[in-house]
Amino acid sequence: MGDGLCLTSGLILGWTTAYIKVLLRRMNLFKIIVWEMALGVPAFFLASIFLESGPYHLTLPGAISLAYQSLGITVVGFVLWAYVLKQSPVARFTSFFFLTPLLGIVLSYITLGEPVTPQLSLGALLVAGGIYLANR
Repeated sequence: MGDGLCLTSGLILGWTTAYIKVLLRRMNLFKIIVWEMALGVPAFFLASIFLESGPYHLTLPGAISLAYQSLGITVVGFVLWAYVLKQSPVARFTSFFFLTPLLGIVLSYITLGEPVTPQLSLGALLVAGGIYLANR
C-alpha cells in the first residue's frame, strides 16, 4: 500500500506540475495559488476529521506552529514554486523537488538544533549530486 501511495503521489505531482505550467500562460500566479489553497485546505481538513483519531488539544505553541506551517512555509513555498516553474522547463524544474529533504535538514539544524549525522550528510551529498547530474 505504501509503495502504491508513493507512486500515486509522484504521478499526481508530475501531472499537477505540467498542468500548472500550462495554466501560468493564461492565468495570474496569485489566482492559481488562491485556488490551490481554497481547494486543498478544506479537503485536508475533512480528511483529518475522518482519518485521524484521538482527542484534539490545540495549544498556543501548536496554533503558532500550524500558522507558521500553513502561512509561512506553504504560501511562500507555493509562490516560489510557481514563480520558478513559470521561468523554466518542467523537466528541468522537477528535479529540484529533491531539495526538500536537504532544506529540511538545514532548517531543522538551524531552528531546532537537530544534529546532522554522517548518514544525513552522505544522503544530502547524494541528493545534491543527483540534482546536479539531472541538470547538466
